[in-house]
This record gives sequence, C-alpha cells and structure tokens, in this order.
Amino acid sequence: MKRILLFLILGFCLSKAQAQAQAQIITEDASSTSLQYLNGCVDTEDPVVTCPVIADVAKITVLAVRVGGNPGDVSWTITDENNQVVGSGAAMNTFGPSAQNYFLPCDANYTFNYTDNSGGSTQNVQLQIDNVTIINLNPIVTGNYPFTVDPCSPTVNENCEAIIINLVPDVSDDCTADPAVTYTLSGATTGSGNTNASGQAFKAGVTTLTYVAVDDEGNMGSCSVDITVSDKINPTANCPSDITVDNDAGQCGANVSFTLPDPTDNCPGVTSAASPASGTFFNTGTTPVTVTATDVGGNTGTCSFNVTVNDTEDPTANCPGTQTVNSDAGQCGANVNFTLPDPTDNCSGAVTIANPPSGSFFNVGTTSVTVTATDGVGNTGTCSFNVKVNDIEDPTANCPGTQTVDSDAGQCGANVNFTLPDP
Repeated sequence: MKRILLFLILGFCLSKAQAQAQAQIITEDASSTSLQYLNGCVDTEDPVVTCPVIADVAKITVLAVRVGGNPGDVSWTITDENNQVVGSGAAMNTFGPSAQNYFLPCDANYTFNYTDNSGGSTQNVQLQIDNVTIINLNPIVTGNYPFTVDPCSPTVNENCEAIIINLVPDVSDDCTADPAVTYTLSGATTGSGNTNASGQAFKAGVTTLTYVAVDDEGNMGSCSVDITVSDKINPTANCPSDITVDNDAGQCGANVSFTLPDPTDNCPGVTSAASPASGTFFNTGTTPVTVTATDVGGNTGTCSFNVTVNDTEDPTANCPGTQTVNSDAGQCGANVNFTLPDPTDNCSGAVTIANPPSGSFFNVGTTSVTVTATDGVGNTGTCSFNVKVNDIEDPTANCPGTQTVDSDAGQCGANVNFTLPDP
C-alpha cells in the first residue's frame, strides 16, 4: 500500500519534535488521501544578540546659582581644541539653580568660556563631568577655564580591577522566549559565565566580551564587544636614603652605584628608573637624583634623593728651586721676588700662598719659605724651598786722624794707644 504525506503550513514556530509527532499521524491507504494541517513550522532561525554599548561621550553639566539679576546676563560657551564652539548657554533663571547639559566626546581638551554681567547677583557657577565638579567659580570671575574630558573607558581601582555594570545583551528569538545566554571573556580578563557579565571585575587593558544565545532548537547567535579598562592611578616611586661617599682617587667626583627600592602600584608591571642612573660619575658636591616609576598604563610617579661626593683629597703644593741672590747695595739682605708653580689637585681651583711671600726682604743668609696649597673645600698641602742672600759688598775701613805723642822717658819712642772708628 502506497502512502502519501501532505503538509499545509499554517502559522510558524513549530518545534522539530512537534513537527515529527504530527507527521507520524498522517497516513493514507490506497483508496483515500487525508490532508493534515500543521499549525506551525520548523524553527531554523538563529537568535539575534546585540552587545551592550560602552559610552564614548561624557555628560557635561553647567550649573549657575542665582539670587537675582536679569535673564541672560550670565552666559558661556564651551570650545574644543580647534576653538570651535561645541556648546553654549545662559543662566535664564533669575533665582535659584539653572543647569544645562551637554554630551561631549571623551579623551579631549576643552575650554569653558564664562561671562558674568550679573553685577554680583550670581552666587556660584560649576562645571561638572558626569556629576563630578571640576570647575567651581566662587567667587565669580569672568574668564576662560581649560578642562579635560578623560577617556570614557572604565578605570581600575586600587586592586587593578573595574567592576562594570550594565553589560546586559539584548537577545531576541522568533520562537524561544528566553534563549540560554552564556558569555566568555578573553584578553586582559579571562573567564566565562551564564546570563550576563554585569558586575564582573575587569582588569586593565582590552577584554573581548562574547555573548552566545542558544534557542530551544539549538540555533545559535552571538556578538562580541571590546571593553577597554584604563588605569589612571599613578604608581609610587620609592627612593633610597641620601648617599654620601668620598671622591675616587685623583678624581673630582666618584662613580656611585645604588639600588632602587621596588616601586608600588595598584597594577603589576610597574618599573622605575633613576636620572642620573646608578653607576654614573657624580661630581663633588650634592647632586639630586630623580626616580620615576612608570606603570603599563603610562602613569608616572616620582621621588628624589641626594648623592653627595666629598672631596677628601689634599692638593699638592709645588715649590720652585732654591732662590739665590746678592744683597741689595748698602743692605744686609735683599728684596726677593719669586714665582710659585701652579698647585695640582683632583679638583680645579686650588690656590697657593708663600710665607714669607714673594717680594719680602730676606736677610743675608738662608731663609726657608713654606708654600701652602688650599683647595675649594679647605684641604691643604705644603712644600718648602730656600731663599739664599749672599753678601758680596766689601766693608769700608775707617781710620782715625794722625796720632802725635812725645817719646816715653829714657825711650827712643813711645807706647801709643788709639781708637779705631767702626768700619
């Protein structure tokens, strides 16, 4: 017996199981044909899944509080980086608060240009970003006030996480009222779950959120959205204590090495660098060192410490050879001039003095001269040399006048005494 199966489709959304059950009761024998009307169809259409949208604009609110004045005597404009007006307004209320909202692109710089002709009847003007006051004019001052709208992406907390809500997808299906929804996270944050990712903790970076919806017939729809989480918390740079060392031998400074303490941050991956760096040659004196900590988000923090290099090396005084001169005419000595060689030192600036100094009167004979070299921090070194003055001038003998005396009694002469004048 031959059987013929005929279908007439009425309506839609009959499951595969229902269609199979209806088909089993449709038969015909050889002499007649029966037609079964099926109230439905087989569901082969995938669910439609629309991912949530992450905001890319920020709400800017200008609030003016009035206690009088005339409508419109308080006005403002908001201009962008190209000096184009992207918002304008005026405080129309003469009493009480007047608020106006603007929605501006994130991650951009703007200027709030405020003009007040109210004659003191405006008490306070505020500009808010997402309900957070960033410009507060109190007292009122007409002027141009720059401000920045940060990136709209969520920002992490002190635990390097951002708890994001409102991540519910829009899911619809032609037959199944509530398709089963699952999600997966990949990238900076990984994980999976059922229903939706609202309240999930996201790490700094880019995470791809993928939703998959499956209806009762196993049809599947999906969507994906990238969620960028920013880290705006500056790391803390940690510095060692101040360092004090002596100069390297023969050098006006020292190579100084040091170890930087680890920086701290809410997120991993922070590094620090010093300027000047460890192992650098530091001149004598005190040099500040700046330590900069940088995290993976580009945020920075700084601290500083001092490296002091003390000059403890004595200069070397350099002396001339023995200075030999003749006495000045008629003098038992001579005024002697000499030149001192330059001192040597690890640092420039050392000076020398002689005692007795050049140009002094040196008596006949040998006199020792001490030379002292002194550097800029008071270190000293000494040497000595001799100044020898020779007396080459003949003395002058002085005679008394002619001495006339009588002979001694009974003597053919006399014992004569006389006095010689000093030579």
